Amino acid sequence: MIVRAVLNPLGFLFSLHIDRREITRLTSPDQVLDAVVVEVNPGAFSSYFYEVHLVPKGGKTKTNPDYAIFRAIRADGLQVAWKRTHLLDITYNKAHIYHFCNRWYSKDVQSGQDLAEVRLVPLSPEFSYLKSDGTV
Repeated sequence: MIVRAVLNPLGFLFSLHIDRREITRLTSPDQVLDAVVVEVNPGAFSSYFYEVHLVPKGGKTKTNPDYAIFRAIRADGLQVAWKRTHLLDITYNKAHIYHFCNRWYSKDVQSGQDLAEVRLVPLSPEFSYLKSDGTV
């Protein structure tokens, strides 16, 4: 932490004030996993962004964003829905998605291991980030 503060003092200061808030938690049909939507406020100089995590039921999400299966800026209408055991849909109206992983695996669940497939489902039949003229 000290090295980080010396090499990048502003980054270090801003990293201390990141606010993470769980806004949705939905348990899988087999009661093994939770899909968790987290809203992240990185501070006054940046937009909110959103993460989706899969964790064992009742488990905590990790603060390291590398563990998220989905990360986006301005994710309007973001929701998660289990379609069946092992199949999660992430729906949204408009989002700037900068990380997505469609396969999740963990050895941290009670059964010893678990797999889940994750799908992106934009609610718009047309564009879900840009306008039709190519602008944001």
